Amino acid sequence: MEAVSAILSFGLNQMELHTIEAKVSPENRGAIFLLESLGFKKEAHFKDRIYFNQRYFDMAVYTLIKGQEQLLNTDFSGSSPV
Repeated sequence: MEAVSAILSFGLNQMELHTIEAKVSPENRGAIFLLESLGFKKEAHFKDRIYFNQRYFDMAVYTLIKGQEQLLNTDFSGSSPV
């Protein structure tokens, strides 16, 4: 989780991104748990969005908008805690 937090901090602060988007299978509960614990919110669920191995799969889209991460006491400011 520290590595992901560092990447998000870099994106939000150094690159000054306003929004970070993650696309994930709705069946991937581990990835969804991680995204939600980092402050990502589910924005969309697309039915039969991905075609792979002669099958269609759903896709969920999660976003993190700069400023929302403070709502969950997640610090992506890049500063170390004292």
